[in-house]
This record gives sequence, C-alpha cells and structure tokens, in this order.
Amino acid sequence: MNSDLSLIYITCHLRAADINQTPDPMNKACSYNKATSSWSPVEGPSVNCQCCNTGDCATVGSRRTAWGPYAGRRGVGKRDVVLLNEEFFSRPVESTFELIHPESDKEIKTIAVTLNTSVEAKVKLKSHRFERFSKWSSAVRATARLIHIVHHFANKDGANQECRKWHICEGPPTIEEVSQAERVIIQCVQNEVYSQEIHNLSKGLNLSKDSPLYQLNPIIDQNKLLRIGGRIARSTAISEEQNPLIIPGRHHITALIVRHYHEQAQHQGRHFTEGAVRSAGFWIIGMKRCISSILHKCVKCQRLRGKHLNQQMAELPTDRVFQ
Repeated sequence: MNSDLSLIYITCHLRAADINQTPDPMNKACSYNKATSSWSPVEGPSVNCQCCNTGDCATVGSRRTAWGPYAGRRGVGKRDVVLLNEEFFSRPVESTFELIHPESDKEIKTIAVTLNTSVEAKVKLKSHRFERFSKWSSAVRATARLIHIVHHFANKDGANQECRKWHICEGPPTIEEVSQAERVIIQCVQNEVYSQEIHNLSKGLNLSKDSPLYQLNPIIDQNKLLRIGGRIARSTAISEEQNPLIIPGRHHITALIVRHYHEQAQHQGRHFTEGAVRSAGFWIIGMKRCISSILHKCVKCQRLRGKHLNQQMAELPTDRVFQ
C-alpha cells in the first residue's frame, strides 16, 4: 500500500481446511475498504489483515513452504492472500528447463501401429439380396431387368437408342435374359453353399466323403454350375433332365422355387410338385422333406385337404325316451 504504483497484484491460494480451523495471519480472507483505505478481515480479529495495511505480506508469504506453513498437518487455512508488485514479477527466473526433442525423450513410450487393408478386385453377388422377394418369378424378373441394363451399358453402339443407361423398359424381358437371370441366382446360391465342392471339382480333386454331394457324382458345366453327373448322357432326354442343377434344401431360393412350381401344379400334392421341380431341371438336396414342409404351410392346401368336422348330435326329445 506504501507504493506509488497504481496497480495492485493479488494472488489468492485456496486450500481445503478443517471446519473448526480459526483464521490467522497466514490463513485469512481480507476485503479492501475504499472509504478508510484499509483492509479488514472477513472473519476473525483485525490483526490478521495488518500485513495487508503495511504491505509486507509478500515477505511473509515467501517464508512459507510450497504447501504453506501447515504442510504435513491435518488442517490448512481456508484462504491465503498475498500482495505482489512489479518488483516481484521482475525477478530473474531461478531455474530453467532444457527442452528435449520428443523422439529422444526416454519418458515417451513409442507405439508402432500396423494396418493391413485388403481390397477385393471384384465384388460378388450375395444370396441375401434375394431374401426380400416372396416369389421366384419376381426375383428372376428383377434380375433380368438388371442384366438388360448392364448389357446396354456395355454395348454403347446399340441399335435401340431408347434402352440406354438407367431406364425401365415397358416390354417384358427376353428369353435369353430370363435364362441368364436364373443361372445367376442359382450360381450365387451354389457358390455360397458348395464353395468347397466347386473348388475341388475345378482343381480335379475328389470330393470328401462327408460332402452331401458325394454320391451324386456332380459335374461343372460350361456356365460353372453344379449339375448331377449320372450315366444317362446317351439318352434322348433334354440336358436339364439329364443333368439337373443342384440346389440346397434349406435355402430361401429353394423355397421360392418349390412354391412357384407347386402353384403351377395347382396344389396337387407333393408328388406332382416334385415332378414339376425335376422337369424344370432342379435337383433339391432332401427334396421330399423340403417339399413336405412347404406344403404343410400352404394355406390353400390346408383348406382343400382339411378334415371334415363331425357335428355332435343333440339330446333326444322327451317323447322319444318316454316309457
């Protein structure tokens, strides 16, 4: 306060203290009154703020340790107020710290991270894409539309100028597009379920005895589709009946195919449905069980083949049982 400077620098050190700790000259809270130009304590006797009026609180504070005069004791003062002037801030720095480069600092732990990224050159079609379809004809028609668009993207110099880029044709898909769509769907299912069998047959290896196709003598045709081999290559039957396509019994595509040909057979039971599926060129693994389970859930078949209800007869009238 005796300095002629117009600035006053105040440093407050807040520490936790016991609730029963009484204020003293080292632990106090003082407020400045402009009317009297003096410091008065917020709590406790006025002698606690005497150093604030004389201006020697800085020297008192410098004699304290890093944790105050009560370091190591259970309770410390509530507040410490120290008056500082420009002389305090103009003191030379007593200690300097040498900057260390992070790469040469032994306290820093180096962590090496290696990332391995694999990118497939060709994205393959997955069979879960067809789970949103409830009919075999709808799945084939949608796939045929996409094949039609792909063909016109590849053939930029096509004669038909209306079928270019993304579009919707008003007419139905062609027979070639429908046949190719069926092959694409069946090949997608076979590659997921019978990938090991296809790999062995492509390399000329024998199938494992645990494979469900071991007794079927499967072969791979020119379209890379699995077909049943057999010994009827010299027969007059068409190629689809000689070497039917192999599809798994427990698959969504199989259920769509069975429902499709079951409706074409006019819901005439398992034998007619099985004959229609085989005539179409499909061989289902576990065909009888698969068709029976699907026909058991057919609502129309349950209504047509439901049991007749036997009505219980009423009691005889009194005049007929009177003796």
